[in-house]
Formats: sequence, structure tokens, C-alpha cells
Amino acid sequence: MTPLPPDELLARLHLEAVLPTLGELPGEWTRAARLTRRGRLDVELRAGRDLATRVRLRDGLLRVAPGGGAPAVRLAWKDHRSFNALLRDERPRRLPRVERGLWRVPMLVRLGRMMAEFSAVMNPPDAALERDAKRARAHVRLALNVLLRALPILAAHDAPTRRALAGGPAGLILLAVPSADYSAWIRLDADAASAGRGDPPAPPDARIIFRDVASAARLLRGALDPATAVGLGWVRIEGALLLADLLDVLLARSDAFLGRPPA
Repeated sequence: MTPLPPDELLARLHLEAVLPTLGELPGEWTRAARLTRRGRLDVELRAGRDLATRVRLRDGLLRVAPGGGAPAVRLAWKDHRSFNALLRDERPRRLPRVERGLWRVPMLVRLGRMMAEFSAVMNPPDAALERDAKRARAHVRLALNVLLRALPILAAHDAPTRRALAGGPAGLILLAVPSADYSAWIRLDADAASAGRGDPPAPPDARIIFRDVASAARLLRGALDPATAVGLGWVRIEGALLLADLLDVLLARSDAFLGRPPA
């Protein structure tokens, strides 16, 4: 596929990897679940001409899906950079245009509250993770879900990722955090990447197993070097080590766009 300009690629990652994970937040975080018990939400976020995601809440169920149809509210950013600034908590160059539902202020307030809870789980201070086991568990599970969604996008549209895949080994990786009841798989090929939750579709070529939630959180946030984590026994790698090394390179590419919260 065609590589995308950095701002457009980042907008795609935000809309197709980060925001879809918002739909999983109520199942992981009690305070977010409370926000879904009452009210209704139907907001489409659109960046540029072709990228859009729709967030809907109805009958207590929060869903995030590709944009389209007739949402109650549509917010449109003319350029990708201004949209990305919103997701990065930066001041945008341009505010969005309200194309539908200008009077639906309660929906925008409800979305803002949901996004605040999402940020509290995805970007908490280190101290919050250390003292709050439930937040740490939710953080690890959701951060890994973002990674699963981001890797196929990077494999399709990021030139350095495509070069790394072309020059690296192919194979299937199992990721597991047993103490968080989490497992997922990632398949790396010469020109593509795919991923999913649960057991891998075939015997994996490599297994990466985190000792506990705290170890996974430190590694995902960049507070722990992967080699150090392996040396300390906080992460166990079995099977094809070169495949695990390639995954670390791809994780660095994901970080280059989405970034890790400060350690």
C-alpha cells in the first residue's frame, strides 16, 4: 500500500487504533461504565476528507465504528494536524467545524467526560499505576489493544515499518499477561501485519510472557528497557528471538507516532 504523510498516518492511527479502544473502556474501568448507564451519544469525528470514526452510546452500550451515515453530531477538522492536536491534548491550529447537531451540547459534554476517563487510564502518572491495581490492569489491557490495531496500519502505510518487515523474519507471536487475564497474537509477514485477541490461530513461533501487570505497564510506558526486563525475569521470551526483536522495532515505530506517556 501507499505510504501516508506523517500527519495523515497519525490521524488514521488515532481514528482507527486509539478511538476504537474507547469502546472497550467501560468493560475495564468502573467510572467509565457509570457514564454509559444513562444518556445517549452519537458523535462522528472526521479528519480531512476520508478519515472518520463514529462514537455511539445507546441502551448502555458504547460502540466505536468507522464513520458514515447520519450521526446526531459531526465534528470535522479540515486538516489532520489540528485533529491530532486534540488527541494529544495540544492546542490545535484550527477548531473543528460542527457540520451536524450544533445544539446537541449534552452529547459533546458526555463525550468529553468519556475521553477524560480514557485519558486517566491510558496516560496516568506512574504513581497512579503503582498504587491502583485496577487502573494498572485496565491500562495494560487497553494499551495492548491499541498496539494490536496500530501494527497493521503501520505495516500498510509507514515506510520504515515496511522496510523492517521486509528485512526481518516472518512468524506468529503470542503475547500474554496471565495476571491480567490477557492474551493476544501478532502475525508478522514480509509485507503485512495482523493481530487479534485470544489464542493464536496456529502454534506460535515466539512467546512473550509478562511476569505481572506491573512489568507489562513499565515496558509499555518505556520505563523499562526490554533487555533489562528479560534479564530480570520480568519478561520471558520463548522461541524465535529474532521475531521478538522485530516486534520491539515495530513497537518503537508505534511509539514514534502515538508516544508513550512520560515515565
